[in-house]
Amino acid sequence: LHGRSCQALCRVPLHHPRRLRRALAAGCARTRRRRGGMRSSSGRGKGGCRCFQPVAVVPVRVLCGRHARPDCGRRRDLARVRSPSDLAPLLRSTRPDVPRNRAGRSHGGARRRDLSRLLLLLTAHTPGAAGKAVDTGAVRGWSSWSLCTVKGRPGYGPEWLTASNVDAQSAALARTLQPHGFDHVDVDSLWAADAAHHVDLHGRWTHNATRFPEGMRRLADTLHSRGQKLGLYLNPGLPKAAVRAASPVLDAPGCTAAAAAARPLRPANRFGNAFALNWSSPCAAAYVRSVAHQFSAELRADLLKLDAVSPGSEWHGDNARFVAALSRALEATGRTVWVSLSWSIDPASAAAFVPFANSWRTSDDVECYCDVLARWPAVRRRFAQARPWLRYSCET
Repeated sequence: LHGRSCQALCRVPLHHPRRLRRALAAGCARTRRRRGGMRSSSGRGKGGCRCFQPVAVVPVRVLCGRHARPDCGRRRDLARVRSPSDLAPLLRSTRPDVPRNRAGRSHGGARRRDLSRLLLLLTAHTPGAAGKAVDTGAVRGWSSWSLCTVKGRPGYGPEWLTASNVDAQSAALARTLQPHGFDHVDVDSLWAADAAHHVDLHGRWTHNATRFPEGMRRLADTLHSRGQKLGLYLNPGLPKAAVRAASPVLDAPGCTAAAAAARPLRPANRFGNAFALNWSSPCAAAYVRSVAHQFSAELRADLLKLDAVSPGSEWHGDNARFVAALSRALEATGRTVWVSLSWSIDPASAAAFVPFANSWRTSDDVECYCDVLARWPAVRRRFAQARPWLRYSCET
């Protein structure tokens, strides 16, 4: 491995996936000829970049501070990486059986496998993942949202989401992909009743009784019995119905949702189903703790997708404090709940979310909201939307 191999990946325009694949397969030489005069990773000429430096400058306190985990030693090793030579012992420990020829050099295929593993190391330990993650591997499984976006096909669309359909998908996952590590069943939007009009006794989201007549805990128990994990969906803020009803906050005598709301009342997210919280009131923190208790202890969710999080998500608000409070409250429950932020988080605000999220989306939906799941133009746009996040793996 050498810096220029990674540099090739840095420099290839992301809207050219074929060129991206060539750079991964052939290293830097072909890309450098095509781009013209690109210098090595230590160069400062036009187009030069340092692929390893961003890993080195990630603060160790973020990687191994308050959120330290048993795998933190590996993260601390990565935090010390400042040149390609620093990666050699890490790569040897990751894959010690590299085939080598008589000259002592690894075969081309082995080099490519090494490069793939390096990229996995870099992406698995980006600041967003390292701040909170217990397991830095990607979440793999199935999500309900895509089928809910299909139009013009009987049986699909929003009405598709029911307990029986999710159970059927879970059973199919268990038979096929689960042995290969795909163990998540994430139930996206529409599992809950409209929070602007319906909440539970403590002012929190409640299940849609038509879609899930036996509730979400029953679904969680079914999935867990199959060795699967349940993901659920939530929007930031105080549900409007809870504020209007002055719902009592769980385990907080004298606190109501109305007392926890900011005044004057203002929307908390782009969907307009919730009000912002008044963080100077102790009732706000109590309410967030009750939400964490609901998803962790009552519903037994393993992943929580917070959608319409801003800055970003085509909204002018700021949910950073809500994300931080809920993340801490979930940790305090003692159960591991993966926190995923959505959608298209503003890269300029990434530092506010780094310690409090396991993952976040860098783009809007890939679905085309048509008669199929997705079309290529929607997929192609994602490459350009990923560009602002390159600085978390490459310094250009």
